[in-house]
Amino acid sequence: MRKKNTALPKLKPPKQKVQKRRTVKRRSVNFWAKLARQDPNNAELQLLGLITYMGLPYKYTGNAQFILNGKAPDFVHTSKKIVKN
Repeated sequence: MRKKNTALPKLKPPKQKVQKRRTVKRRSVNFWAKLARQDPNNAELQLLGLITYMGLPYKYTGNAQFILNGKAPDFVHTSKKIVKN
């Protein structure tokens, strides 16, 4: 007769979570060229009309005229510059 294996099974140590580094996507030249050819959509046109009607100090830059940290904001405040490192 065979003896039953009464030894405890070997347990594997738990896997440690590895934090992934956040990488900044590098946009291609084609992406920025396509963005530069874009016209404002209806929501942006309505907001632009409201901004000009009220005389607010904002400028439309949605067609990649202004790029900040790889992002192209649609509207930029013309007098305040609050970019800090």
